[in-house]
Amino acid sequence: MEREIVMFFVIDAMLVTIPLAYWYIKAHARLNKKSLAKAFRDLGLYRQSATVVTKNAIIILVTLLLASAFLTVVFSSFGLNDTSLVEKKIVGLTPGIIVYLVFVRSSAEEIFFRGFLVKKTGIVVSSAIFSIAHYGYGSVAEVIGAFSLGLILAWNFKKNGCLIPNIVAHILYNSILCFAIYAQG
Repeated sequence: MEREIVMFFVIDAMLVTIPLAYWYIKAHARLNKKSLAKAFRDLGLYRQSATVVTKNAIIILVTLLLASAFLTVVFSSFGLNDTSLVEKKIVGLTPGIIVYLVFVRSSAEEIFFRGFLVKKTGIVVSSAIFSIAHYGYGSVAEVIGAFSLGLILAWNFKKNGCLIPNIVAHILYNSILCFAIYAQG
């Protein structure tokens, strides 16, 4: 279990530091508050009013939930719903790890896949890489679902430019799914 925690931390640290280092170096800036603030802003990490963040996060969350429900129906209709593989992995984790993954991993994924990769590779490629990152669950439905939901998150980030609503929606979405898995079992 300790090895798993260390691995999670290393992955998440890379997901956050790689984009920040890239933007910092790209700006050719000396270490000062302005250059670091610019790096955060370039990643979409800047303040917006609570009203704007809440409204956008709710729109993103509802869109993610509707898309997820639609995909579940499609996968079930074609006998491709292998999400039980994901559920088994989640149920096997300790509550502390789940909380960590819901809050830290969701945030790190948004910073890397949306804040960094969308600007470098575009919506489709960043979503494809996001889906490949979900291959570890061993579920075809998870990979296709991650690609589809990645498209929604990437499009919203491209449209809004601020990553905070994406992070909030991603955390809430993963929280709802984890709660549903535990309530079911």
